[in-house]
Amino acid sequence: PKLAATVKQADLVLLIGGRMGEMPSSDYTLLKSPYPDQMLVHVHADAGELGRVYRPTLAINASPAAFVRSFARRKGPAAPGWAAETAKLHAAYLEWSTPPQTGPGAVQMGPIMTYLEKALPEDAILTNGAGNYATWVHRFHRFRRFATQAAPTSGSMGYGTPAAVAAKALYPDREVIAFAGDGCFLMNGQEFATAVQYDLPIIVVVVNNGIYGT
Repeated sequence: PKLAATVKQADLVLLIGGRMGEMPSSDYTLLKSPYPDQMLVHVHADAGELGRVYRPTLAINASPAAFVRSFARRKGPAAPGWAAETAKLHAAYLEWSTPPQTGPGAVQMGPIMTYLEKALPEDAILTNGAGNYATWVHRFHRFRRFATQAAPTSGSMGYGTPAAVAAKALYPDREVIAFAGDGCFLMNGQEFATAVQYDLPIIVVVVNNGIYGT
C-alpha cells in the first residue's frame, strides 16, 4: 500500500525494463490508462512494449543495462531536496521486506527466510512455481545478482522443482534452492529421480500450506 501510494503521488515515474501489465499495475489501477497523471519515462529493450499499455511522456528503446550505463558519468545534486522523503521510503521498504519471526503454525517461515538470507551466497539460484508460498521468496529474499531466479511468468504450478534440476545441471557449482507448495511439489516431485540420476544436489523447501490458489 505504501509503495502504491508513493507511485500515485509521484511527479515522475521512471519505468526501466518493466511492462506494467495486469499484475504489476494492480489490474491497471496503479496509473491512469492510457495517459498517466504522472510524467512517465518508459525504458524497454523491445520497442513493441513502449506505449503498448500506457502512453509514456518519453519512450526509450534500450536495454536496462545500457540505459543505466549511460548515466555512469553523470552526478546528481549533492543534497537533493527529496533526500528526506527517499530515506523515509527506504525505511518503509526495509520494514516491509524484513521477515516476521513469529506466526501461526508449528513451522515458522520467517526465521527460515532470515537464515537463508544470511547463509546463501549471492550467486545462489532460487526457483519457485505459483502459489501463496511464493510470497516468501518474492518479498523476503533480496536478489543481488542478475539471473538468480527461475520462476514462471504465467502462474504455472509445479515449475520450481524441475527448474531447479535444470539450473543445477547448467550451473553445478552454484547452490540451487527450489521453493514449492505442497500442491506444486506433488505435481513434479518425481523430478527428484532425474536429480539423483544425474547427481544434481538441489535443495527443496516445501511449504505445506494445504491450499490451492493465490
